[in-house]
Amino acid sequence: KAEAMTEADNVPNYQRRVVLRAVTFNNLCCYYRSRGKQNAALQFAEQCLRIEQHYKEAENAARTYLNYGVLLSTTGRNGEALEQIEKALAVLHDRERESP
Repeated sequence: KAEAMTEADNVPNYQRRVVLRAVTFNNLCCYYRSRGKQNAALQFAEQCLRIEQHYKEAENAARTYLNYGVLLSTTGRNGEALEQIEKALAVLHDRERESP
């Protein structure tokens, strides 16, 4: 149902729809992680990352990288987790440099 709410019929503005879809997937990732469903959480995190990497309008890339990194770490994929956390830090550093 949450995904359906971000369909074109409900959100006609494309840029806004992309942002909402990424946020929705990130929220679903957190929901499933809190329920102990790591595989579902990983799938939603990966979908969110694909959107955020393809469409630069996404607002929460650092948060998504951190969430994904935590999930990877809890599944024993520590090397990949570290890469995601480093990406989050890079996004935050870039954002800091761009701020006036």
